[in-house]
Amino acid sequence: MKLPVRYYSVITQATKKFHEVIDVKEGMTVGQIVEDLCNRYGSKFREYAIVRTEFQGKVFYTPNVYLNGKNVHFKEDHPLGLNTPVKEGDLLELGLISGGA
Repeated sequence: MKLPVRYYSVITQATKKFHEVIDVKEGMTVGQIVEDLCNRYGSKFREYAIVRTEFQGKVFYTPNVYLNGKNVHFKEDHPLGLNTPVKEGDLLELGLISGGA
């Protein structure tokens, strides 16, 4: 299956591109695809795609990953988060999207 992927903000520093179409297997999750992209583009991509923050001594990892214009971090839009499977016609976007998606 072909999946269009768009890159924004600092993610483009790691990918050296703004978009591409990648081949994914049927049933792959957003998290699996992000992991594949991290392996392809390296540690800077991982750092920008999954932001590590600390708050009150706890470490949190927040994805800058959007599926069909909605951040996968927000359970009301994507209850399965990074475990959401992609399907034909989906659009994956990574990076900080200014002004909303």
